[in-house]
Amino acid sequence: MSVSLVRPLALGVYLALATATANAGLFEDDEARKAILDLRQRLEGVRLYAEGVNQKGETLRQSVELLQQNMDAVRQGINALRIGADNDRAELKQGGGRATEEVAILRRSLLELQNQIEQLRSEAAQMRGVNEQLLRELSDGQRRQKDNAQALDERFRATAQGFDERFRVTNQGLDERFRATTQGLDERLRATAQGLDERLRATAQGLDARLSATAQGLDERLRATALGMDERFRAVEPVKVNLDGREFMAEQAEKRDFEAALVLFRKPDFAAAKTAFFDFLSRYTRSGYAPSALFWLGNAQYATRDYTGAMVNFRALIANAPDHQRTPEAVLSVANCQLELKDVRGARKTLQDLVSAYPKSEAASAAKERLALLR
Repeated sequence: MSVSLVRPLALGVYLALATATANAGLFEDDEARKAILDLRQRLEGVRLYAEGVNQKGETLRQSVELLQQNMDAVRQGINALRIGADNDRAELKQGGGRATEEVAILRRSLLELQNQIEQLRSEAAQMRGVNEQLLRELSDGQRRQKDNAQALDERFRATAQGFDERFRVTNQGLDERFRATTQGLDERLRATAQGLDERLRATAQGLDARLSATAQGLDERLRATALGMDERFRAVEPVKVNLDGREFMAEQAEKRDFEAALVLFRKPDFAAAKTAFFDFLSRYTRSGYAPSALFWLGNAQYATRDYTGAMVNFRALIANAPDHQRTPEAVLSVANCQLELKDVRGARKTLQDLVSAYPKSEAASAAKERLALLR
């Protein structure tokens, strides 16, 4: 039942109660009084029910507001993840584009190599054609020689034996020349074929080496990209820090800046350390390093005789972190600044407060010794 329905019901109960009260005044009987009591109970029940409905409505409204806030936070987180994914996708796409260019270059090189191989094959075919032509010419020459020999035999068979001997010698010389020519051609063909085989093997080996080098380079670039992404993720992950008795989480850049400022203080380069700690506190306003940074900033200012500025930062540490491990030392340092500024009364009061607030600290022991000297 909604609140808009409860209110008319309550109004009706009030009217009924008023009517019953009027009738009770007229008749003054027990039934009227019972009716009035019954109506009053019903009215009280309706009022309590209306209050419960109102409370449930308020609780529902608060739940809806909280749900909307959570949904807004989830949307912001999703947007941040989407932006990071888009950035990573762009980097990977850029790296993939470079790899595609290298693959295209490799394909062009393969195409050029295939063209060279085809050219070599064409040259080999031409050489085979020349060889076949030479063989045909040799065969024709031998056939012509045989025909000529037969013709000479027929024409000069009746000639003297001296002519026969001369012809035999001539034929033997021709045979030797033909054999030498054939042997030279065979050796040239073998040398040409061997050279072609060696060129093909060298080309194939070079291609295999280039492919292996390209694949290795791509693997190394992918591994380097993965390592770079891991390092980038690790660089933004917070780290656990334990400093001056406190444990807290800090960004890696925050930890690095604090340690760099502390190195300057310990050199000692107090002027540079003062600037570094001041910049650190301005950059990391909610850092877990803040109490320690205030302490070392105050010490750097004290070392450069900026006693007023040092007291400001020591007192900020005391006010913001009274239970910090460095706080008793900060109180003692405030007293030292007051003594440097000739405020003996203020220094005495500060030392007394130190002994009272931190009686078991080493700073309190030092404060007692200085109070004895100030008396």
